[in-house]
Amino acid sequence: MRTVLQVVCLISIVLLPTQARAVTCRTEIREELQRLDIAVEDVEWVRLQAIVRKTRGGSRLVGWQAWLTRKSCEGQTVINMSYTCRVRDSFQRGACKEN
Repeated sequence: MRTVLQVVCLISIVLLPTQARAVTCRTEIREELQRLDIAVEDVEWVRLQAIVRKTRGGSRLVGWQAWLTRKSCEGQTVINMSYTCRVRDSFQRGACKEN
Protein backbone atom coordinates (compact mmCIF):
# COMPACT_ATOMS: atom_id res chain seq x y z
CA MET A 1 0.00 0.00 0.00
CA ARG A 2 2.81 2.41 0.87
CA THR A 3 4.50 1.79 -2.50
CA VAL A 4 1.27 2.59 -4.35
CA LEU A 5 0.90 5.82 -2.42
CA GLN A 6 4.49 6.80 -3.20
CA VAL A 7 3.92 6.15 -6.92
CA VAL A 8 0.71 8.23 -6.91
CA CYS A 9 2.51 11.10 -5.17
CA LEU A 10 5.40 10.92 -7.66
CA ILE A 11 3.01 10.96 -10.63
CA SER A 12 1.21 13.97 -9.15
CA ILE A 13 4.46 15.85 -8.66
CA VAL A 14 5.59 15.12 -12.23
CA LEU A 15 2.26 15.81 -13.95
CA LEU A 16 1.03 18.88 -12.11
CA PRO A 17 3.64 21.28 -13.53
CA THR A 18 2.93 19.91 -17.02
CA GLN A 19 -0.80 20.44 -16.62
CA ALA A 20 -0.24 23.93 -15.25
CA ARG A 21 1.86 24.83 -18.30
CA ALA A 22 -0.87 23.51 -20.61
CA VAL A 23 -3.42 25.81 -18.97
CA THR A 24 -1.10 28.80 -19.37
CA CYS A 25 -0.79 28.15 -23.13
CA ARG A 26 -4.31 29.55 -23.56
CA THR A 27 -3.01 33.11 -23.69
CA GLU A 28 -0.38 32.27 -26.31
CA ILE A 29 -2.93 30.38 -28.41
CA ARG A 30 -5.32 33.35 -28.31
CA GLU A 31 -2.52 35.75 -29.26
CA GLU A 32 -1.53 33.55 -32.21
CA LEU A 33 -5.16 33.38 -33.34
CA GLN A 34 -5.27 37.18 -33.27
CA ARG A 35 -2.06 37.37 -35.29
CA LEU A 36 -3.56 34.96 -37.85
CA ASP A 37 -6.79 36.99 -37.91
CA ILE A 38 -8.88 34.03 -36.73
CA ALA A 39 -11.81 34.85 -34.44
CA VAL A 40 -12.01 32.82 -31.23
CA GLU A 41 -15.68 32.23 -32.05
CA ASP A 42 -14.55 30.39 -35.22
CA VAL A 43 -12.75 27.73 -33.17
CA GLU A 44 -14.88 24.63 -32.71
CA TRP A 45 -12.46 22.70 -30.48
CA VAL A 46 -8.82 22.60 -29.40
CA ARG A 47 -6.65 19.58 -28.71
CA LEU A 48 -3.40 20.30 -26.87
CA GLN A 49 -0.74 17.63 -27.30
CA ALA A 50 2.49 17.38 -25.31
CA ILE A 51 5.62 16.79 -27.39
CA VAL A 52 7.93 14.50 -25.43
CA ARG A 53 11.47 13.48 -26.42
CA LYS A 54 12.90 10.22 -25.16
CA THR A 55 16.36 10.50 -23.60
CA ARG A 56 18.74 8.05 -22.00
CA GLY A 57 17.44 9.00 -18.57
CA GLY A 58 13.75 8.73 -19.52
CA SER A 59 11.79 11.39 -21.32
CA ARG A 60 11.32 15.15 -21.17
CA LEU A 61 8.73 17.64 -22.32
CA VAL A 62 10.07 19.67 -25.25
CA GLY A 63 6.94 21.46 -26.42
CA TRP A 64 3.23 21.66 -27.12
CA GLN A 65 1.19 21.37 -30.28
CA ALA A 66 -2.31 22.85 -30.39
CA TRP A 67 -4.66 21.48 -33.05
CA LEU A 68 -7.67 23.74 -33.61
CA THR A 69 -10.69 22.68 -35.64
CA ARG A 70 -12.47 25.67 -37.12
CA LYS A 71 -16.14 26.18 -37.98
CA SER A 72 -15.44 28.13 -41.18
CA CYS A 73 -13.32 25.55 -43.01
CA GLU A 74 -12.67 21.81 -43.35
CA GLY A 75 -9.25 21.40 -41.79
CA GLN A 76 -7.16 22.55 -38.85
CA THR A 77 -4.91 25.31 -37.63
CA VAL A 78 -1.81 23.91 -35.91
CA ILE A 79 0.27 25.96 -33.45
CA ASN A 80 3.70 24.64 -32.40
CA MET A 81 4.99 25.93 -29.06
CA SER A 82 7.97 25.43 -26.77
CA TYR A 83 7.53 23.79 -23.35
CA THR A 84 7.13 27.31 -21.93
CA CYS A 85 4.32 27.99 -24.47
CA ARG A 86 6.37 30.35 -26.69
CA VAL A 87 4.92 30.08 -30.21
CA ARG A 88 7.46 28.66 -32.65
CA ASP A 89 5.27 28.57 -35.74
CA SER A 90 1.78 27.84 -36.98
CA PHE A 91 0.23 26.56 -40.18
CA GLN A 92 -3.10 25.67 -41.76
CA ARG A 93 -4.14 22.21 -42.97
CA GLY A 94 -6.81 21.09 -45.38
CA ALA A 95 -9.29 23.65 -46.73
CA CYS A 96 -8.23 26.10 -44.01
CA LYS A 97 -5.12 26.83 -46.15
CA GLU A 98 -7.34 28.72 -48.59
CA ASN A 99 -8.78 31.10 -45.97
